[in-house]
Amino acid sequence: MNPIKDLLSLYKRLTPPNGALRGAVASGIESVLNVKVPQSAITITRDAAYLSVDASLKAAIFMKRDAVLTDIAARVGEGRVRTIH
Repeated sequence: MNPIKDLLSLYKRLTPPNGALRGAVASGIESVLNVKVPQSAITITRDAAYLSVDASLKAAIFMKRDAVLTDIAARVGEGRVRTIH
């Protein structure tokens, strides 16, 4: 029988998918628009990213939504984040 320590060590490598997706969305927006969006302003629900930012910044993100989503898909894989609200 394996000690419990060995079993629990497998879970140390896992990262929370929500945190990784929020980081990818923030990085995608920063690389396309050169604007930093804090990860705390991003909420991921199913396959949508909801932003809690200023309306003018949100409008700029929506105008370049396809480029941002393409960058996010390159970082985390296709279909993980399909839309930005």
